[in-house]
Amino acid sequence: MTLERPEYDPADLAGTGRHLTTDDLFTFTRFFDAARLIEEILARHLADEHGMTLTDYEVLVRLDGNGGEMRLRELAELCVSSKSKLTHTLDRLERRRWITRRSAERDKRGIVAVLLDDGAGVLADASVGHAMLIEDHLLSQWTDRERHVIADASARAAEQMRKHRRERDQK
Repeated sequence: MTLERPEYDPADLAGTGRHLTTDDLFTFTRFFDAARLIEEILARHLADEHGMTLTDYEVLVRLDGNGGEMRLRELAELCVSSKSKLTHTLDRLERRRWITRRSAERDKRGIVAVLLDDGAGVLADASVGHAMLIEDHLLSQWTDRERHVIADASARAAEQMRKHRRERDQK
């Protein structure tokens, strides 16, 4: 399958392009714009309608998807935020009684975040509008094939970036 080279409008390209090819710069700019715009749309919805941040939502989703609890080390690995931001988020969620933290059962040195009923309820309420926004603004723009290609490519990129983050944090 051969793809035609798109025509580029200089307004579509971010930066000078001195260090990337025009195709690479175009791809990155389009991806980055879409990622930032959907993040802004979702963050505004969560703040305006549910009084939470996107990071709050991410933590609740990660806990919910892991049976309601997760070691903080694993949660930090998955969440797209710094460790200090995650700590502040967990403090805020605990004050709101959406989560609690406790010692891990097997290893008392480890700490586990636990999703509480109020947090699960807030997550359930927020998820409906959140999913509609994702469908309307993002997923409906792609074919099924494009969704699979984007998901696979994004997973590879995310894993590489998480590896980079782990290596950076070990220094």
